[in-house]
Amino acid sequence: MMAQTPAFPFPQSVTYRNGIMPTTITSADAQTAYQTWKTNQLETCTDGSVRVKFDDPTQTVSEGIGYGMLLTAYYGDKTAFDGLWQYYQVHTNANGLMDFKIQGCTSTRLGQNGATDADLDVAFALVVAHKQWGSYQTAAVSLINKVKTYETTVLSGLYILKPGDAFGGATCTNASYFSPAYYRTFAKMVPTDAVFWQNMARDAYVQISANANPTTGLVSDWQRADNGTPGDAGCGASFAAQGKRYLYDACRTPWRLGIDYLWGNTATKPYLDKLTAFVQSTAVGGIANLKDGYEQNGTLTGQYHTVPFVGAFAVAAMSSSPATANAFATDFKAINPQYDGYFGSSLRALYALALTGNFWNPMPAGSTTPVPDCSGLKCLAIDYQRITP
Repeated sequence: MMAQTPAFPFPQSVTYRNGIMPTTITSADAQTAYQTWKTNQLETCTDGSVRVKFDDPTQTVSEGIGYGMLLTAYYGDKTAFDGLWQYYQVHTNANGLMDFKIQGCTSTRLGQNGATDADLDVAFALVVAHKQWGSYQTAAVSLINKVKTYETTVLSGLYILKPGDAFGGATCTNASYFSPAYYRTFAKMVPTDAVFWQNMARDAYVQISANANPTTGLVSDWQRADNGTPGDAGCGASFAAQGKRYLYDACRTPWRLGIDYLWGNTATKPYLDKLTAFVQSTAVGGIANLKDGYEQNGTLTGQYHTVPFVGAFAVAAMSSSPATANAFATDFKAINPQYDGYFGSSLRALYALALTGNFWNPMPAGSTTPVPDCSGLKCLAIDYQRITP
């Protein structure tokens, strides 16, 4: 039987290899966000599996399972983690990837096929779980291999993340799914595919650069992978019509790329700094005035000041100055959680982990396997320092 006690219990409060740690948000704030999310969003089914309630609380999406497995792994909550992983496995398709929408605790599939962002989050959460408790490596490697097989493609040397196992590719991808920090971890978990995952990390930035506005840095919700065209018809009519703006898909991009920077990729800093400069520009008027939607050129389309947008920019601002990082984190923390819903509540808890040094790298630079716990009063890893109680 695997031990319930995690090797790295919350809080770790590490100092990342790169970036400014804001002092206006604490691990206690992150703990509150997690407990609120857990109370409001988790339900245990009669078979012992655990689901995350969607906007319609009778439904569950694979994205929510991915967010939940990340959170419970980092918080060392093994019972909830195992229940969420069980739910994922119960609802997989022929490719071994979870169908993206399920009716509650039933076997009814409301949405067929995998969603790649969810599958990436689940695979990475399994890596964190292996570091916390052991015995998850086989599951992690298996899912990483399925993502590679069914949710990536290579076109003329360009390594592309498909948005699903039955959807997209060269003509359609989603930058907010790109997770280069994960890919670098996968390269270590599956050394025979190290070059593949390193190329995936490299080309995530190639595709973002092709799509991002040169002044604001904003990406579109959906884009062509091969030339960066926003909201292309290759994504289907609805995505072509709605996918040209920086909305509730694209808003997660600063967070995902911010993690890559915090864990060691200094090449990401100029892009993050451009995003922070956009928020501080006259077009926005500062973080307190940020709204939930923009044209890529910075023209306002949104109305509301919400966690998914503000929190992601707060993570990006960790590449800037202490004053800016603190100001962005302060604003993020002050947003009333009663308006979060499923999406905001999940991202609030995840962003808070990143902002407080608790979204730690399970496989630091130079390691080939998840690093073990260390003894003594201080543990200095290559890309972060952890001080034990």
